[in-house]
Amino acid sequence: MAGQSSAAAGANLMLAIYEKKTTDLDLFRPLCNYISAVYSERGGQNLEDDLRTVNQYRSNLEHQSQPSHSTARRDLLQNYFKALCLVETRFPISPDKDHVNAVIFVWYDAFKPKQKAS
Repeated sequence: MAGQSSAAAGANLMLAIYEKKTTDLDLFRPLCNYISAVYSERGGQNLEDDLRTVNQYRSNLEHQSQPSHSTARRDLLQNYFKALCLVETRFPISPDKDHVNAVIFVWYDAFKPKQKAS
C-alpha cells in the first residue's frame, strides 16, 4: 500500500505495560454482611459460594506467580472482571453508609509503582 510505513504495514505494535500492583482485599465478608443486612440472613447464606468464588478470583490474581502475558493469567483477569461487573450492578460499593462501604480498592500506578491510589 502506498503511503503506509513499512513498520505499520507488516507488524502489530503494542506498548508493553506492567500490571498494576494491588493489596489484599476481602470481598466476601463486606458483601455477605451487606446482603444479610439489606435482604436477609438467608440471602447472604445462599450467595456464600458465589461470593467465595469472587473472593478466590481476586486472591488468585493477587498471589499468582505467572507472567502477566500468559494465557492463564489473562483467563484469571477475565473471570475476575466478569465477576466484578456482576457485583457492581447488584451491590453499590461506595463510602455511603447505605452501601457496601467496607471495601476499598487500592492499586499502584503501573508507571510509578510507589504512587498509590484507592
